Amino acid sequence: MVQGLLGHASIVVTADICVSLLPQLYHDSARKIAQLVLSAARKTARVAKVANLVRA
Repeated sequence: MVQGLLGHASIVVTADICVSLLPQLYHDSARKIAQLVLSAARKTARVAKVANLVRA
């Protein structure tokens, strides 16, 4: 089905393209998730710091 939508004559062509793209997609996804996690951790640290200052 995907093969037909993309206009490839063979499923092998479609599979080769998909396999060659997956490593970069995985890398990009991992990098974006790491950025989100680090951003959330920094925000949590700032909130905790403010909370400690308020209690002091």
